[in-house]
Amino acid sequence: MAKLKTAWFCSNCGFQSAKWVGCCPSCKSWNTFQEEVVVSGSSATISNVGQSQRNTQPIAIKEVSIKDEARISTQSVELDRVLGGGIV
Repeated sequence: MAKLKTAWFCSNCGFQSAKWVGCCPSCKSWNTFQEEVVVSGSSATISNVGQSQRNTQPIAIKEVSIKDEARISTQSVELDRVLGGGIV
């Protein structure tokens, strides 16, 4: 069985710390750290407190549907080309 340990994650930006800190060093938000249980040797967390998890499956590129969107011309040929025909 894997050894369990805890880590602290910023709920604002996801920064990880080994201990609780008042101000996140990454995004400078105060009191946003939440403790979560982490499987040792893995970055996957067991607890998903405050996070929504989606059960998504990969699909083949041929199955991706493409729909044409109405585009507005910018009156600049090069910018329209870069934007794929204009602004959506």
